Amino acid sequence: STYDADNQSFMISTGCSIGDILLPVPVAEAKKFKEKWNDEFRRYAKLHYVPSGDDMVLTSVTFEDAYGKTYTYDSNTKAQYAVTDINYNFKPVEIALSDEEDVTYTFDPVEVIKQSVVHTSAPKGVGGKKADVQRKKVIAGTLAEVDKNIPKNPANDSRNTFAVIIANENYQYESAVEFAKHDGEMMKQYCTQTLGMPEKNVRLVENATLNNIRAALGWIKEVSDAYNGQAKVVFYYSGHGIPNEATSQAYLLPVDGTGRDYNTGYPISKLYEELSSLQAQSVVAFMDACFSGAKRSGEMMASARGVAIKARQDTPTGKMVVFSASQGDETAYPYKGQSHGMFTYFLLKKLQETNGDATLGELGDYINSKVRQCSIVENSKSQTPTVVPSATVASDWRSMKLR
Repeated sequence: STYDADNQSFMISTGCSIGDILLPVPVAEAKKFKEKWNDEFRRYAKLHYVPSGDDMVLTSVTFEDAYGKTYTYDSNTKAQYAVTDINYNFKPVEIALSDEEDVTYTFDPVEVIKQSVVHTSAPKGVGGKKADVQRKKVIAGTLAEVDKNIPKNPANDSRNTFAVIIANENYQYESAVEFAKHDGEMMKQYCTQTLGMPEKNVRLVENATLNNIRAALGWIKEVSDAYNGQAKVVFYYSGHGIPNEATSQAYLLPVDGTGRDYNTGYPISKLYEELSSLQAQSVVAFMDACFSGAKRSGEMMASARGVAIKARQDTPTGKMVVFSASQGDETAYPYKGQSHGMFTYFLLKKLQETNGDATLGELGDYINSKVRQCSIVENSKSQTPTVVPSATVASDWRSMKLR
């Protein structure tokens, strides 16, 4: 196969029940190895087996050239291999010719979006460790509507506004959350440009572990304490959510967590407790996740049961308003045509259209209407965003603004 320089390995297909094997080959020797593959290495392969019950199992394969140079696949050694597909999708090029026959080329802005899916299989060997085979897809295409012409406002009015943005895309034990990292990056741009927050006021944490989440919440608590109740806080999360199947309690899932064990997650009840207790003028949370055990694709997580769980709705306290991407046992879907989570896309779209000056009531009504309509058309499934204010701000949250 194509050489993977990052992991310094070739994938070799045996064409039999052994399956594919991952062979470590140093970068400096990869070209010569491939050149000699058909004439030497493939011809002088030595397979090593050991008894296992009534069968024989492969433990290693040694490839040797005519001069005694060897490379060995060992079933007890973990190996990785990644293939990258690049798919270009540019708009047609417009060419304008003047009288002097000068040629100009016009391109729309282009962004590269990276996605990866990890397939794991166990090699056939005694005590064999798992071999991770990653297939990465790189798509080059025109920017989403909300990624262009982002409104810019001065920071003067928002110097006391702070944001924590957590974007969890690449999980160690669960499938990736499509576009989550891009969601977080663009949310940060809207915070610093459209909402006018200084760059140092915004903390973006990508692929956050449980300790990363705790550290980010610790930082925002220290900030709000230092500002003696004068700070405003925005919290944003994009990633997996999971339920406790016994209690229906909802949890954020860190990238080092697993849906099989809710104890590896961060309880939504604790998150709301932490945010509600902040000494702040207001706290607004945006949650682009579902807590039913479903993935963004609509399929169930491998670690979840075959049916979606209706997660318990926790109620915020203090001066807090929570925007959620979906409710009950629904899924928070992606908007593939715009390379965003659907909830995040319409959140950013309203901020773009209003120059960041929308009230929370206008923002909630717009997101609810647009996501419900778009999800039925795009996915033939319902997705119903919700807004839940605390009792303290229940009467005036609709007139509140992010800046």
